[in-house]
Amino acid sequence: MAENKANEFYNQISIIFAGLILTFVISSIIVTCRTHQLDIKANKIWKNIVYSEVKDIQYKHLVECAYIGGTKYENLLLNNPQFLKIVKNNEQDILSEQDWEDKRRRNTINNKYGK
Repeated sequence: MAENKANEFYNQISIIFAGLILTFVISSIIVTCRTHQLDIKANKIWKNIVYSEVKDIQYKHLVECAYIGGTKYENLLLNNPQFLKIVKNNEQDILSEQDWEDKRRRNTINNKYGK
């Protein structure tokens, strides 16, 4: 009787572990596919930017490419002097921005005292 209970317990544990492993495998496949799709999309945006005229390049397209493509495409954009100039022109006041902790503190104080 005790051996039968132990076998049932181990069977239940093995089913749980098999489910967890299957979940991890499926999740990793989904993440890999999604990453590949985003890389293809970023590459398409990158090619549109590179093959377009310099005067037609818009800041929002550069931001979109860097956002979707990640660090790889951000570095490609910032290593190009023309694109870097566009980014600098649109982000002139970035050095004057406060970090998020200062903004949070200021908002908390303003909300507390009704300012």
